[in-house]
Amino acid sequence: SANPPVSPIVHFDPVPVEINPPPRGYPTVPPNWESMATLKSNRKPSTQLWARAFTELVWGGITDDPTKTGADDFELREYPLGNPKIQTAYAPYTYWQKGLDSYTQVMNMVDANIGQVLASIPPDVAANTVFVMTSDHGDFSGAHGFPANKAGTAYEEAFNVPLIVSDPTGRFTGDTDVLREQLTSSVDLVPMFATLATGNQSWMKGDLASIYSRRLDLTTLLRSNRAKGRDAVVMATDEVVPKYYNFNGSPRYILALRTERAKLGVYADWRAGTAVIDPDTVELEFYDYATEDGRLELDNQPDHPQARRMLRDLFTRYVPQEMEQPLPGALRAVSELAKRQFIAYVAALDALGERELTDRKLSLFTPFGDPF
Repeated sequence: SANPPVSPIVHFDPVPVEINPPPRGYPTVPPNWESMATLKSNRKPSTQLWARAFTELVWGGITDDPTKTGADDFELREYPLGNPKIQTAYAPYTYWQKGLDSYTQVMNMVDANIGQVLASIPPDVAANTVFVMTSDHGDFSGAHGFPANKAGTAYEEAFNVPLIVSDPTGRFTGDTDVLREQLTSSVDLVPMFATLATGNQSWMKGDLASIYSRRLDLTTLLRSNRAKGRDAVVMATDEVVPKYYNFNGSPRYILALRTERAKLGVYADWRAGTAVIDPDTVELEFYDYATEDGRLELDNQPDHPQARRMLRDLFTRYVPQEMEQPLPGALRAVSELAKRQFIAYVAALDALGERELTDRKLSLFTPFGDPF
Protein backbone atom coordinates (compact mmCIF):
# COMPACT_ATOMS: atom_id res chain seq x y z
CA SER A 1 0.00 0.00 0.00
CA ALA A 2 1.13 3.56 -0.69
CA ASN A 3 -0.24 4.60 2.69
CA PRO A 4 1.96 4.31 5.80
CA PRO A 5 0.96 1.71 8.39
CA VAL A 6 -1.75 2.93 10.77
CA SER A 7 -2.40 1.74 14.32
CA PRO A 8 -5.14 2.95 16.70
CA ILE A 9 -4.28 6.09 18.62
CA VAL A 10 -5.67 4.28 21.67
CA HIS A 11 -5.97 0.51 22.00
CA PHE A 12 -9.12 -1.00 23.51
CA ASP A 13 -9.59 -4.75 23.91
CA PRO A 14 -13.03 -6.01 22.80
CA VAL A 15 -15.51 -7.14 25.45
CA PRO A 16 -17.16 -10.27 23.95
CA VAL A 17 -20.47 -9.96 25.83
CA GLU A 18 -20.91 -6.38 24.56
CA ILE A 19 -20.14 -6.96 20.87
CA ASN A 20 -23.76 -7.69 19.87
CA PRO A 21 -26.15 -5.93 22.28
CA PRO A 22 -29.80 -7.03 22.04
CA PRO A 23 -31.92 -4.66 19.89
CA ARG A 24 -34.27 -2.40 21.85
CA GLY A 25 -36.33 -0.89 19.05
CA TYR A 26 -34.71 2.52 19.15
CA PRO A 27 -34.99 4.87 16.15
CA THR A 28 -32.06 4.86 13.76
CA VAL A 29 -30.81 8.09 15.34
CA PRO A 30 -31.99 9.99 18.44
CA PRO A 31 -34.33 12.99 17.92
CA ASN A 32 -31.56 15.55 18.47
CA TRP A 33 -28.98 13.83 16.29
CA GLU A 34 -26.93 16.19 14.13
CA SER A 35 -24.47 15.48 11.36
CA MET A 36 -21.13 17.26 11.26
CA ALA A 37 -22.57 19.46 8.50
CA THR A 38 -25.60 20.29 10.65
CA LEU A 39 -23.40 21.31 13.57
CA LYS A 40 -21.95 23.91 11.21
CA SER A 41 -25.25 25.09 9.71
CA ASN A 42 -26.89 25.35 13.16
CA ARG A 43 -24.15 27.81 14.20
CA LYS A 44 -22.80 25.55 16.91
CA PRO A 45 -19.52 26.66 18.51
CA SER A 46 -16.47 25.53 16.56
CA THR A 47 -15.30 23.62 19.63
CA GLN A 48 -17.97 21.02 18.95
CA LEU A 49 -16.54 20.21 15.51
CA TRP A 50 -13.12 19.62 17.01
CA ALA A 51 -14.47 17.78 20.08
CA ARG A 52 -16.50 15.40 17.95
CA ALA A 53 -13.58 14.68 15.62
CA PHE A 54 -11.13 14.16 18.47
CA THR A 55 -13.39 11.89 20.52
CA GLU A 56 -14.08 9.87 17.37
CA LEU A 57 -10.33 9.55 16.95
CA VAL A 58 -10.06 8.10 20.47
CA TRP A 59 -13.18 5.94 20.70
CA GLY A 60 -14.18 5.48 17.05
CA GLY A 61 -16.73 7.27 14.89
CA ILE A 62 -19.91 6.47 12.99
CA THR A 63 -20.54 7.71 9.47
CA ASP A 64 -23.09 10.48 8.83
CA ASP A 65 -23.98 8.89 5.49
CA PRO A 66 -27.30 6.96 5.80
CA THR A 67 -26.53 4.95 2.65
CA LYS A 68 -23.54 3.25 4.29
CA THR A 69 -25.16 0.43 6.24
CA GLY A 70 -23.28 -2.69 5.18
CA ALA A 71 -20.43 -4.74 6.58
CA ASP A 72 -18.16 -3.34 3.86
CA ASP A 73 -18.79 0.25 4.96
CA PHE A 74 -16.23 0.37 7.75
CA GLU A 75 -13.56 2.86 6.79
CA LEU A 76 -10.51 4.83 7.89
CA ARG A 77 -10.28 8.59 7.38
CA GLU A 78 -7.31 10.79 7.98
CA TYR A 79 -7.72 13.10 10.96
CA PRO A 80 -7.61 16.69 9.62
CA LEU A 81 -4.01 17.41 10.57
CA GLY A 82 -2.14 16.49 7.40
CA ASN A 83 -0.54 13.51 9.18
CA PRO A 84 -1.46 10.26 7.35
CA LYS A 85 -0.39 8.18 10.36
CA ILE A 86 -3.30 9.59 12.42
CA GLN A 87 -6.59 8.19 11.14
CA THR A 88 -10.06 7.62 12.56
CA ALA A 89 -12.08 4.42 12.20
CA TYR A 90 -15.73 4.89 11.19
CA ALA A 91 -18.51 2.31 11.51
CA PRO A 92 -21.62 2.07 9.28
CA TYR A 93 -24.68 4.27 9.87
CA THR A 94 -26.51 1.43 11.65
CA TYR A 95 -24.13 1.86 14.58
CA TRP A 96 -25.98 4.98 15.73
CA GLN A 97 -28.83 2.68 16.71
CA LYS A 98 -26.45 -0.01 17.92
CA GLY A 99 -24.81 2.53 20.20
CA LEU A 100 -28.14 3.14 21.95
CA ASP A 101 -28.65 -0.62 22.28
CA SER A 102 -25.14 -0.93 23.73
CA TYR A 103 -25.63 1.86 26.25
CA THR A 104 -28.87 0.26 27.43
CA GLN A 105 -27.14 -3.10 27.75
CA VAL A 106 -24.34 -1.62 29.85
CA MET A 107 -26.81 0.25 32.09
CA ASN A 108 -28.71 -3.00 32.65
CA MET A 109 -25.42 -4.65 33.65
CA VAL A 110 -24.76 -1.81 36.11
CA ASP A 111 -28.28 -2.15 37.54
CA ALA A 112 -27.82 -5.90 37.99
CA ASN A 113 -24.57 -5.39 39.87
CA ILE A 114 -26.11 -2.71 42.07
CA GLY A 115 -28.85 -5.23 42.85
CA GLN A 116 -26.24 -7.80 43.85
CA VAL A 117 -24.58 -5.35 46.22
CA LEU A 118 -27.89 -4.38 47.82
CA ALA A 119 -28.96 -8.01 48.17
CA SER A 120 -25.71 -8.83 49.99
CA ILE A 121 -26.29 -6.29 52.79
CA PRO A 122 -27.60 -7.89 56.02
CA PRO A 123 -31.25 -6.88 56.57
CA ASP A 124 -30.58 -5.21 59.94
CA VAL A 125 -27.83 -3.07 58.37
CA ALA A 126 -29.90 -2.24 55.28
CA ALA A 127 -32.81 -1.12 57.47
CA ASN A 128 -30.61 1.60 58.99
CA THR A 129 -28.75 2.66 55.84
CA VAL A 130 -29.42 5.53 53.45
CA PHE A 131 -28.60 4.52 49.87
CA VAL A 132 -27.46 7.22 47.44
CA MET A 133 -26.91 6.56 43.73
CA THR A 134 -25.75 9.13 41.21
CA SER A 135 -23.22 9.60 38.40
CA ASP A 136 -20.32 11.85 37.55
CA HIS A 137 -21.62 12.50 34.02
CA GLY A 138 -23.89 11.13 31.32
CA ASP A 139 -23.15 10.01 27.77
CA PHE A 140 -24.18 11.44 24.42
CA SER A 141 -25.11 8.05 22.90
CA GLY A 142 -25.63 9.66 19.51
CA ALA A 143 -27.14 12.96 20.63
CA HIS A 144 -25.87 15.87 18.49
CA GLY A 145 -23.85 13.39 16.41
CA PHE A 146 -21.47 12.33 19.18
CA PRO A 147 -21.34 8.50 19.16
CA ALA A 148 -20.28 8.39 22.82
CA ASN A 149 -18.30 10.47 25.32
CA LYS A 150 -19.31 13.53 27.36
CA ALA A 151 -16.65 16.16 26.66
CA GLY A 152 -16.45 19.29 24.59
CA THR A 153 -20.01 20.58 24.96
CA ALA A 154 -22.53 21.78 27.53
CA TYR A 155 -25.41 19.55 26.40
CA GLU A 156 -27.93 18.06 28.81
CA GLU A 157 -26.94 14.50 27.95
CA ALA A 158 -23.55 15.06 29.58
CA PHE A 159 -24.58 17.10 32.62
CA ASN A 160 -28.11 16.07 33.59
CA VAL A 161 -27.52 12.97 35.74
CA PRO A 162 -29.78 11.02 38.11
CA LEU A 163 -29.78 11.26 41.89
CA ILE A 164 -31.61 8.48 43.72
CA VAL A 165 -31.84 8.46 47.52
CA SER A 166 -33.52 5.61 49.37
CA ASP A 167 -34.03 5.80 53.13
CA PRO A 168 -35.78 2.72 54.55
CA THR A 169 -36.25 4.47 57.91
CA GLY A 170 -38.07 7.45 56.41
CA ARG A 171 -36.05 9.85 58.56
CA PHE A 172 -34.89 11.92 55.61
CA THR A 173 -37.34 11.25 52.79
CA GLY A 174 -40.93 12.08 51.96
CA ASP A 175 -43.12 12.31 48.84
CA THR A 176 -41.19 9.27 47.64
CA ASP A 177 -43.61 8.62 44.79
CA VAL A 178 -42.96 12.05 43.20
CA LEU A 179 -40.04 12.74 40.85
CA ARG A 180 -38.00 15.83 41.73
CA GLU A 181 -37.28 18.14 38.79
CA GLN A 182 -35.74 21.11 40.61
CA LEU A 183 -32.27 22.30 39.60
CA THR A 184 -29.47 21.02 41.81
CA SER A 185 -25.69 20.70 41.52
CA SER A 186 -23.07 18.08 42.27
CA VAL A 187 -21.50 20.54 44.71
CA ASP A 188 -24.60 20.08 46.88
CA LEU A 189 -23.82 16.40 47.48
CA VAL A 190 -21.09 16.76 50.13
CA PRO A 191 -23.23 18.75 52.60
CA MET A 192 -26.09 16.30 52.00
CA PHE A 193 -23.81 13.37 52.91
CA ALA A 194 -22.64 15.17 56.05
CA THR A 195 -26.21 15.88 57.14
CA LEU A 196 -27.31 12.31 56.46
CA ALA A 197 -24.37 10.99 58.49
CA THR A 198 -24.92 13.25 61.50
CA GLY A 199 -28.70 13.56 61.39
CA ASN A 200 -28.62 17.37 61.30
CA GLN A 201 -26.45 20.33 60.28
CA SER A 202 -24.49 20.61 63.52
CA TRP A 203 -21.32 19.82 61.52
CA MET A 204 -21.58 23.13 59.62
CA LYS A 205 -19.16 25.22 61.66
CA GLY A 206 -16.07 27.33 61.02
CA ASP A 207 -14.43 26.74 57.66
CA LEU A 208 -17.07 24.15 56.74
CA ALA A 209 -19.79 26.75 57.22
CA SER A 210 -17.96 29.28 55.04
CA ILE A 211 -17.70 26.68 52.25
CA TYR A 212 -21.05 24.92 52.45
CA SER A 213 -23.61 27.26 54.01
CA ARG A 214 -24.44 28.78 50.60
CA ARG A 215 -25.01 25.39 48.97
CA LEU A 216 -28.50 24.03 48.38
CA ASP A 217 -29.73 21.88 51.27
CA LEU A 218 -30.69 18.75 49.37
CA THR A 219 -32.23 17.17 52.46
CA THR A 220 -35.15 19.59 52.15
CA LEU A 221 -35.77 18.22 48.65
CA LEU A 222 -35.57 14.67 49.95
CA ARG A 223 -38.32 15.42 52.43
CA SER A 224 -40.66 17.30 50.11
CA ASN A 225 -41.16 17.72 46.39
CA ARG A 226 -42.41 21.23 47.13
CA ALA A 227 -39.01 22.41 48.43
CA LYS A 228 -37.19 25.02 46.38
CA GLY A 229 -34.25 24.04 44.19
CA ARG A 230 -31.55 26.28 42.76
CA ASP A 231 -32.47 29.26 40.59
CA ALA A 232 -29.60 28.31 38.28
CA VAL A 233 -26.65 25.96 38.01
CA VAL A 234 -23.20 26.62 36.57
CA MET A 235 -21.30 23.93 34.70
CA ALA A 236 -17.67 23.80 33.62
CA THR A 237 -15.65 21.35 31.59
CA ASP A 238 -11.93 21.66 30.99
CA GLU A 239 -10.88 18.30 29.55
CA VAL A 240 -7.48 19.23 28.25
CA VAL A 241 -6.25 17.90 24.92
CA PRO A 242 -2.86 18.80 23.40
CA LYS A 243 -3.19 21.80 21.11
CA TYR A 244 -1.68 19.70 18.33
CA TYR A 245 -5.04 17.95 17.82
CA ASN A 246 -7.04 21.19 17.77
CA PHE A 247 -7.13 21.39 13.99
CA ASN A 248 -9.53 24.35 13.77
CA GLY A 249 -8.01 26.41 16.58
CA SER A 250 -11.29 26.39 18.51
CA PRO A 251 -11.65 27.52 22.15
CA ARG A 252 -11.08 24.73 24.65
CA TYR A 253 -12.75 25.79 27.93
CA ILE A 254 -16.48 25.73 28.53
CA LEU A 255 -18.76 27.41 31.04
CA ALA A 256 -22.53 27.10 31.00
CA LEU A 257 -25.34 28.74 32.92
CA ARG A 258 -28.56 26.70 33.11
CA THR A 259 -31.91 27.97 34.39
CA GLU A 260 -35.36 26.42 34.17
CA ARG A 261 -36.01 28.45 31.02
CA ALA A 262 -32.76 28.51 29.07
CA LYS A 263 -29.11 27.56 28.80
CA LEU A 264 -26.11 29.67 27.87
CA GLY A 265 -22.83 28.05 26.83
CA VAL A 266 -19.60 30.05 26.75
CA TYR A 267 -16.68 28.55 24.83
CA ALA A 268 -13.38 30.38 25.28
CA ASP A 269 -9.62 30.15 25.63
CA TRP A 270 -7.60 31.30 28.60
CA ARG A 271 -4.91 33.92 28.41
CA ALA A 272 -1.50 32.27 28.30
CA GLY A 273 -0.28 31.08 31.69
CA THR A 274 -3.57 31.96 33.44
CA ALA A 275 -7.11 30.73 33.97
CA VAL A 276 -8.51 34.09 32.84
CA ILE A 277 -10.84 34.01 29.84
CA ASP A 278 -9.64 35.82 26.76
CA PRO A 279 -12.75 37.77 25.61
CA ASP A 280 -11.53 37.79 22.01
CA THR A 281 -11.95 34.00 21.83
CA VAL A 282 -15.52 33.71 23.16
CA GLU A 283 -18.16 31.79 21.18
CA LEU A 284 -21.72 31.62 22.55
CA GLU A 285 -24.46 29.03 22.51
CA PHE A 286 -28.02 29.72 23.70
CA TYR A 287 -31.11 27.53 23.88
CA ASP A 288 -34.60 28.80 24.68
CA TYR A 289 -36.43 25.99 26.48
CA ALA A 290 -39.80 27.55 25.61
CA THR A 291 -39.46 25.96 22.14
CA GLU A 292 -39.22 22.29 21.15
CA ASP A 293 -35.97 22.77 19.23
CA GLY A 294 -34.63 24.75 22.16
CA ARG A 295 -35.40 21.92 24.58
CA LEU A 296 -33.67 19.51 22.19
CA GLU A 297 -30.74 21.97 22.10
CA LEU A 298 -30.79 22.13 18.34
CA ASP A 299 -31.75 25.77 17.71
CA ASN A 300 -28.72 27.78 18.78
CA GLN A 301 -29.55 31.50 19.15
CA PRO A 302 -26.35 33.21 20.31
CA ASP A 303 -27.81 36.66 19.48
CA HIS A 304 -30.95 36.19 21.61
CA PRO A 305 -31.42 39.13 24.04
CA GLN A 306 -31.65 36.73 26.98
CA ALA A 307 -28.25 35.28 26.06
CA ARG A 308 -26.60 38.64 26.76
CA ARG A 309 -28.39 38.96 30.10
CA MET A 310 -27.29 35.47 31.13
CA LEU A 311 -23.73 36.22 30.00
CA ARG A 312 -23.68 39.27 32.24
CA ASP A 313 -25.07 37.28 35.19
CA LEU A 314 -22.53 34.52 34.63
CA PHE A 315 -19.50 36.81 34.82
CA THR A 316 -20.72 39.35 37.37
CA ARG A 317 -22.38 36.96 39.79
CA TYR A 318 -21.85 33.25 39.37
CA VAL A 319 -18.19 33.07 38.35
CA PRO A 320 -16.76 35.53 40.92
CA GLN A 321 -19.15 34.66 43.77
CA GLU A 322 -19.26 30.91 43.28
CA MET A 323 -16.65 29.36 41.01
CA GLU A 324 -13.79 31.71 41.88
CA GLN A 325 -14.72 32.25 45.52
CA PRO A 326 -11.50 31.59 47.52
CA LEU A 327 -11.49 28.70 49.96
CA PRO A 328 -10.96 29.58 53.63
CA GLY A 329 -7.87 29.15 55.75
CA ALA A 330 -5.18 26.66 54.78
CA LEU A 331 -7.35 25.31 51.98
CA ARG A 332 -6.70 28.46 49.96
CA ALA A 333 -3.00 27.67 49.55
CA VAL A 334 -3.77 24.11 48.46
CA SER A 335 -6.30 25.41 45.94
CA GLU A 336 -3.84 27.92 44.50
CA LEU A 337 -1.16 25.22 44.20
CA ALA A 338 -3.55 22.92 42.34
CA LYS A 339 -4.43 25.76 39.98
CA ARG A 340 -0.78 26.49 39.21
CA GLN A 341 -0.11 22.80 38.62
CA PHE A 342 -3.05 22.52 36.24
CA ILE A 343 -1.94 25.56 34.22
CA ALA A 344 1.57 24.09 34.02
CA TYR A 345 0.12 20.75 32.83
CA VAL A 346 -1.81 22.55 30.09
CA ALA A 347 1.37 24.32 28.96
CA ALA A 348 3.27 21.02 28.93
CA LEU A 349 0.62 19.34 26.79
CA ASP A 350 0.55 22.25 24.38
CA ALA A 351 4.30 21.90 23.87
CA LEU A 352 3.85 18.36 22.51
CA GLY A 353 3.92 17.88 18.76
CA GLU A 354 3.77 15.25 16.05
CA ARG A 355 6.82 13.33 17.26
CA GLU A 356 5.44 12.84 20.77
CA LEU A 357 1.81 12.21 19.84
CA THR A 358 2.00 9.80 16.90
CA ASP A 359 1.87 6.01 17.28
CA ARG A 360 -0.40 5.46 20.28
CA LYS A 361 1.39 7.79 22.70
CA LEU A 362 -1.65 9.88 23.65
CA SER A 363 -2.38 7.86 26.80
CA LEU A 364 1.13 8.60 28.10
CA PHE A 365 0.23 12.25 28.57
CA THR A 366 -3.56 12.45 28.98
CA PRO A 367 -6.48 10.49 30.47
CA PHE A 368 -7.64 9.62 26.94
CA GLY A 369 -6.52 6.04 26.67
CA ASP A 370 -5.85 2.75 28.39
CA PRO A 371 -6.61 3.96 31.97
CA PHE A 372 -10.29 4.10 30.97
